[in-house]
Amino acid sequence: MTMQESAGWSAPFDPGTPPGDGVHGDGTDDLHLANNLIGNIDGSGYSQTVVQFRMHDGRGGTSRNSTVRNNIFYDCRYAAVKLPNRDNTIDGNFYAKMPAGFLRIFYPAPSECLDLAAWRRFEGYDLNGGYAGLEITLDSDALTLTVKPSPKPAFRWAEDDEDTNAQGVLAEVEPDPGVRTDYFGNTVEGKRVAGPFVMGKGEYTFHIDPRKL
Repeated sequence: MTMQESAGWSAPFDPGTPPGDGVHGDGTDDLHLANNLIGNIDGSGYSQTVVQFRMHDGRGGTSRNSTVRNNIFYDCRYAAVKLPNRDNTIDGNFYAKMPAGFLRIFYPAPSECLDLAAWRRFEGYDLNGGYAGLEITLDSDALTLTVKPSPKPAFRWAEDDEDTNAQGVLAEVEPDPGVRTDYFGNTVEGKRVAGPFVMGKGEYTFHIDPRKL
């Protein structure tokens, strides 16, 4: 297939997006994304696109019926979640250090750029999610990840606006039925905080070297 032919599979719905998404669903239906930490992203934490002419079983890739649940999105500098349509399940996610309008739906036109309150009101998404007052740092030499409460607002652009400051860190949410373990493979029973780690309200440092798991 030539480049010209492949380009016809999916017309870009947001050509101004910077590169570098955390997770991208390319015409993927029924995708399930749960209990992840997605952060330090130039583009979008999670994005989907429709692939109109990648035909299978009578249809192209519609990017519908996906589930994005109980994730932590941190410092996603374009958007946290970017969807081509409304036909997905988004709930229990927590957001920290976000730009304005960080939750986006592009079709039907005109596109929407929403903050959390509007995301809940108009779309019914993340009714069990919230903002999180977090500071997350990665030591790439020691392969440790430190998560601690932060007094800074959840918005990157509102450093002096106390009204946007998240109260608390992470609330417990109902577990995703498909994810019963934490990052280290330990089984977690009952409610838990969003993301891959079991945490309370203090400061935590996790050793994340996969060779030692």
